[in-house]
Amino acid sequence: MAKQGILSAKRFCLAKQATVKQLQVSHPNTKPEWQINAVLMNSSGQQIYLGNQWATKRALRIDLMNKTFAKTAILAAAISGLSTGVMAKDWIEKVQVSRDGIDAKPILVSANSHKYTGIKSNSHRFLLRLYGKATKGERIVAMKVGSFKGTLYFEADGNLWSKSFQHRDVGSGSKRTVSISYKPTIPLKKIKWQGWDPREACALNMDKKIKSGMSKAQVLSKTWTVSAKAYFELDAVAAKKGKAVKNKWNMKNSTNQRDGTGYDVQVKCLKGI
Repeated sequence: MAKQGILSAKRFCLAKQATVKQLQVSHPNTKPEWQINAVLMNSSGQQIYLGNQWATKRALRIDLMNKTFAKTAILAAAISGLSTGVMAKDWIEKVQVSRDGIDAKPILVSANSHKYTGIKSNSHRFLLRLYGKATKGERIVAMKVGSFKGTLYFEADGNLWSKSFQHRDVGSGSKRTVSISYKPTIPLKKIKWQGWDPREACALNMDKKIKSGMSKAQVLSKTWTVSAKAYFELDAVAAKKGKAVKNKWNMKNSTNQRDGTGYDVQVKCLKGI
């Protein structure tokens, strides 16, 4: 369950452009970032909802006990454009990452006479479709796909796998809709798995067969086909048409939206040696 803290104040200044009427900060255990949802009032008295803004633990400091909130460069940048009252969901209609075609090549898992020992395949070619659609007055200016939770175009990923697309990759700021067929070959040690990895999938299958009456030796004497889910996440960035075409967009004057998916891959559990 998420750890949550709700801070309410009539005038809680986050930036010169806005005051805060209500602020909710949460940290889901399944994500590496803190999530911010707030109700703000701009200098004209207009009420604005700021939803699903994210910041990493390093960039966001929260003291829930004392009910204080320390703003950071990331949050300040997100709020700097609030005078327009435009939210990310108003700039991007749809973001989707999905499998593009039939992926028939299996990932191989090796075994000895006692257990499944590890993933034999070093890499796998994934078939990805990356899709982003901006609203009428905006254009898609960048995309970033990664195999981890919290993929963000404007943030570094360390040793995690990701690939960014910008400029000519996405039409140099001229396209409202961008669809990219991307087929990367990725080292499997860089893949984030949903639920279980290929070796664990084979081990779970063996447990199931043993419970049904087979011996471990019988299970390991055969090759089995099971499946596992690789996780991919896509972050799309949109900017106003004028800024996009002139390549004058940046973190402060753009918005983003993400989508994640589980990508099914075949797994062959090889016979034990």
